[in-house]
Amino acid sequence: MEVMQLPQGRRVATARRSLTGGWALVSALGVLLGMAPAASWMTWAVHAAECGSRGEACHGRAGRPLHVPGEFRSVQDAIDAAPDGATILIAAGFYRESFRVEGKRLQIIGSDDGRAEITAPGPDVMLATYANGGGGELKGLFFRGGDCAVCGIYDGSSIPSALVVKDVTMADGYRGVFGGFSSLILKNVTVFGTRWHGISITHVGVELKFEDIEVHDTGGVGLLVFNAGPGDIDIGGHFHDNAKGGLEIIGHNGAINLVFVVADHNPEFGVFLFEANAGMTLSDLSSNGHSTPTGCHGAGLLVEQSSVVAVTGTVFSANCLGIYDSGSTVAIGSDIFDSNAADLGHEPGLPSSIDDLGNNVCGENLGSPNETLHACQDLTLDLQPPSPDNP
Repeated sequence: MEVMQLPQGRRVATARRSLTGGWALVSALGVLLGMAPAASWMTWAVHAAECGSRGEACHGRAGRPLHVPGEFRSVQDAIDAAPDGATILIAAGFYRESFRVEGKRLQIIGSDDGRAEITAPGPDVMLATYANGGGGELKGLFFRGGDCAVCGIYDGSSIPSALVVKDVTMADGYRGVFGGFSSLILKNVTVFGTRWHGISITHVGVELKFEDIEVHDTGGVGLLVFNAGPGDIDIGGHFHDNAKGGLEIIGHNGAINLVFVVADHNPEFGVFLFEANAGMTLSDLSSNGHSTPTGCHGAGLLVEQSSVVAVTGTVFSANCLGIYDSGSTVAIGSDIFDSNAADLGHEPGLPSSIDDLGNNVCGENLGSPNETLHACQDLTLDLQPPSPDNP
């Protein structure tokens, strides 16, 4: 095809005419070489002619997704070639690799026709790393192994951009999600079988929103938020059978809303709030704690050094303790306490306030109002230091 030195519009028109004129030749070559149908080839060629010298950048912005492994051998190759805002589609299969996104927002989506699994090349490898303004969306992928499945690099001066993770499973690594994020949304995400915490957030810039997540059978806490950041936190999900506890938030300065949280069968606590003001509603904390030679250890809700924690419409059942208050103010209302070793209590010698907002707490272990507030005053929990050495 002759390329004429014409203005861009006329050059494209010439390319179209040349391609159309060579239709029969293209069709014949397609049949002989086993290529895609001539119409598809022609569409790609016209697209390339329109892009001109813009090359691969135009490829992404024109709406054609980048395909792995059809066009790129690895996810990282596709990321390097993709412009900001592009979509990368990963076919079903197993990929022994890791990738890093910096300075752009990309949609990285797994196949609808089968599992697209990203497997760590080694135990210390970060699988999907976001840094220096990298962000976008991860969807429909399965991550296995590695130091963390989704990792946010925050060094105090730069932070990943907003990231949305949907329909993703993370298994068998050291952690599932780890690090700092300017904004992180998880929806329909499952994390299990990690050697340490399932999800470990070290910094929240603007927003942390978890919906319909499940974290279970981890070697630490199901979800840990460990920072003094200002970002708002909204959490809903199921946290169960974790080695340390269900959900733990330490030292957070933003608003915390726990709605539809289910935390059960965790040996230390269902939910632990330390220096973190929060509201909890429509939740279920059950079967948390474990037996010891001297009694029962653990609580459904453990609150320490927090100014205001309001709990409404929540069920506390079969825990060692329903709610344990250590130097905090806790308000309860329209909650149900059932078959806990003790329903409410506080650490002796520390300021404590547990207020019944509506005088409508019900449960078989409650006696007089005074007994309600001091039902477990003599029960020792042997609280562990709240600051983890390695979040």
